[in-house]
Amino acid sequence: MVTVSADHILAATSAGAYEPQRQNNFSVEIDILGEEVSLALQAMNFPNITTDVLEVHYMNEKRSWAGKTSYDAFTMDVFDAIDRAVATKINDWHKLVYDPKTGCIGLAKEYKKEGTLILVDGCGAQTREWKLVGLWPSAVNFGAGTMETADKVTISMTLTVDKVPYIGG
Repeated sequence: MVTVSADHILAATSAGAYEPQRQNNFSVEIDILGEEVSLALQAMNFPNITTDVLEVHYMNEKRSWAGKTSYDAFTMDVFDAIDRAVATKINDWHKLVYDPKTGCIGLAKEYKKEGTLILVDGCGAQTREWKLVGLWPSAVNFGAGTMETADKVTISMTLTVDKVPYIGG
């Protein structure tokens, strides 16, 4: 007989404790941005890992193997706080990638940084952690203005990353 009850996910039972990870319980620490940007964080995609599939065809069949693994760039949105150096810190980091005054592309050892994506429970206890290795801003959008609303300005960064090892929880 199949059980159709959801009692197995009820935390009040001994078999329960399927506590959901909530989307709003996370933080990001990047060694160049500091607390101003971390506290202004609004949204971010979590790691997306893709491994290419290599195939060998032989007569009427094919076989597959794992190829190269890559980590998708992701977007990080923060609100622009005028009494904090949020936009300045993001601009300074991107200037290490490309300086519009000189036209120079920076050195990877200067602009690639490490970071940490930390997921927490509702009380702030860490549940998961990923290292963000070789992290750099490949695109920055400083937001938009309109006279029709008083909404906050959101800065959006596309962050490119070399690898994202899962540390655990």
